[in-house]
Amino acid sequence: MARRLIAALLALAAAFAAGSARAADQIDLALVLAIDSSTSITTQEFAMQRQGLARALSDPSIRAAIAAGRQGRIAIAVMDWSGMRQQLVAVPWTLVDPDSVGAFAQALLRAPRGLTYGGTAIAPALARATRLLHDVPLRPARRVIDVSGDGERTAGPKPREARDAAIAAGITINGLAILHEEPALLAYYEREVIGGERAFALPVANGGDFADAMRQKLVREILGDQMADRRLAPLLAPRRDWTLAPRRPGARPASWPRALGPASAAWPGAGGRL
Repeated sequence: MARRLIAALLALAAAFAAGSARAADQIDLALVLAIDSSTSITTQEFAMQRQGLARALSDPSIRAAIAAGRQGRIAIAVMDWSGMRQQLVAVPWTLVDPDSVGAFAQALLRAPRGLTYGGTAIAPALARATRLLHDVPLRPARRVIDVSGDGERTAGPKPREARDAAIAAGITINGLAILHEEPALLAYYEREVIGGERAFALPVANGGDFADAMRQKLVREILGDQMADRRLAPLLAPRRDWTLAPRRPGARPASWPRALGPASAAWPGAGGRL
């Protein structure tokens, strides 16, 4: 069943990409994944983000979404962020295509948590992600910052100025609001954080929702204006078997991810670091 699903999704995507010319330095998307690593993010919650993102990237729908692009490849960088001067590139710019995105997901799992303290400084994180996008050594058709977090700003200036500067540079900012501590966070992200062409934010109510919410967000970001084509709608179908039971007060579910281990010195060659 899984093989048939993969084949069907990739065949659908290939129909969109067929006949398109590929320039050596052109890509469909440059994407910065900005992951909250502030003090409020516990070791288990950080692992939830890392492993949920890796699971999302490994899904056949992501392979199909990448393949549907005119160039059939994108560039991804992963950045952890917390306080005013605390932004760390966990995985540098990497060229990713349908065949290498799974290896990129494994590289992400090998990247350690480099930040374990600091406030929630959203504006400096957006500014650093914007600089990363200016430095990408390719020509993307679109540039997107994908920021996830569990709280409103507690350090640094309000996000609006950094957000508006990114939008003025042609960058879209999307958000993933983790609601377990601040139930109204989605509204804050929509008001203060996201912006640009087709910008959107999605909520995550509990740990089990993170991977599929991230997967759906990535599909939308990768497809861009192709979202209007109804033939690609199956790529957004929810993965109901991914959802975990909510955490009981004071208890850690057995299904929550364990703390990440040390980083591997070896790079698995996910399409090629840039």
